[in-house]
Amino acid sequence: MFLAIRQKSGNTFGNDPSRITSGVAAGIVKYYIGSKLATYAFFLIPGAGIFAGMSVSAICNIYFTYNFASILIQLMDTKPEYSDDDIITEIISLLKKLPTTEEIKEIVYIYSN
Repeated sequence: MFLAIRQKSGNTFGNDPSRITSGVAAGIVKYYIGSKLATYAFFLIPGAGIFAGMSVSAICNIYFTYNFASILIQLMDTKPEYSDDDIITEIISLLKKLPTTEEIKEIVYIYSN
């Protein structure tokens, strides 16, 4: 997603986009594993567990995508001089936070239209 947003915006944010992509991916492994464990834990519940697990997975994926894109756009607009290490650190730290009420409302608005 980072490479696509960077290319479509025409922004030259970051010196080595591939390094940024791999650095962020390595930093969010714990988030990914945690969301998958939560999903599979619901699958263990007979019957409705499958639907609950799919819902948890979808919600985690939607929030991650929304949050990641928001962070990239904000950084590209306000911090164009960041080094690659600063970009990686900033993205990882912002991705680890829980959603605010405003973010949840915005996501619901986006997906309801």
